Amino acid sequence: MMRLPKCFLAVCMAGWLLGLASMAPDIVAKIKEYYGKGVRAFIIIGHSQGGAIAFLLRSYLQYMDDPAFPKDIVFKTYCSAAPKPGNLYYAYDFDYITRGGWGFRVVSTRDWVPETPFSLQTTSDFTAVNPFADVKKRTRQQKLMARLAINYMYGRLNRASRRASRRMQRILGKLAYKQVRKSVPGYARPDFVNSHHYMPAGSPVILYAGKDYDEQFPYDGKNVFVHHMFPPYLYLLKQQYKMD
Repeated sequence: MMRLPKCFLAVCMAGWLLGLASMAPDIVAKIKEYYGKGVRAFIIIGHSQGGAIAFLLRSYLQYMDDPAFPKDIVFKTYCSAAPKPGNLYYAYDFDYITRGGWGFRVVSTRDWVPETPFSLQTTSDFTAVNPFADVKKRTRQQKLMARLAINYMYGRLNRASRRASRRMQRILGKLAYKQVRKSVPGYARPDFVNSHHYMPAGSPVILYAGKDYDEQFPYDGKNVFVHHMFPPYLYLLKQQYKMD
């Protein structure tokens, strides 16, 4: 059974979690095997969707409920070209458990994949202590016209974001769930936390693409993954970090 922090379960993409669930038993078994041979340090690497799964794998290993799993292992994580793995609180958690330089995201400034999924922040995404929790109560001391104006403006902003959130749930959750069930019979959709506030995680390694890069990897209007593959990432790494 996978036991993960609430912030993780809130917004992680079901497909990545299913991918992790299918591989986790074998990964854990291999780690235990090599631990028995004296290995105490492991590197977790993933590119693109593999990068998203690498994020989640690191979190899974941190919170795994397995008394037999060794506690003196050091993990270092590199997630390249990865989409945003979770909400702000997942990012906080990942950055905390990998603090001190043990978790990195490698991103090209030309790559659109790390900018996904669509992110939407609503008043429900703030921490518990915030000025938006009960606006009507906080404006009771205001004069009538000021109170009406504040509540009206707040309501328009709040309703719009919540409406967009429901729309994203319908498209990215319910419709996608029907497609997943075709490939994974018996899969039951869990109850997701009502949040779409996707954020990047990990210490950033930014690969800045300039004019010379665009000459090497031109976009022809069709090849939308031209900046997402291994060759452009390796090109920028070698150029900016003097790698052989």
